[in-house]
Amino acid sequence: NTGMTGLDTVKVTVNPDASRLATSLVYPNPATSYINVVVDGKSVSNKSLISVYNSSGIILYQKQLEKSSTTTVNQIDVSRFVKGAYLVKILYSPTKTQTLKFMIQ
Repeated sequence: NTGMTGLDTVKVTVNPDASRLATSLVYPNPATSYINVVVDGKSVSNKSLISVYNSSGIILYQKQLEKSSTTTVNQIDVSRFVKGAYLVKILYSPTKTQTLKFMIQ
């Protein structure tokens, strides 16, 4: 060995976690007659959906979201839902979703 050395430059790029970019909120929780789902309009694409699932995985509500430059509030009537746990799934894109839990009293 003649003691040769070498150097390399490595560039590391850290992208933010896409699932944390869009922040949504469901309130009131627990609910009785309606829920408000707050969605960051900037994260919405042309094919974004908001869905509500029961504990068996059955879709009880679905709506296509409109792209907006502001945060939007989507009010959903849950007065006919039975008491229990539910999920709100927000599909921002085919690879970016957010799931929120809420209860009906």
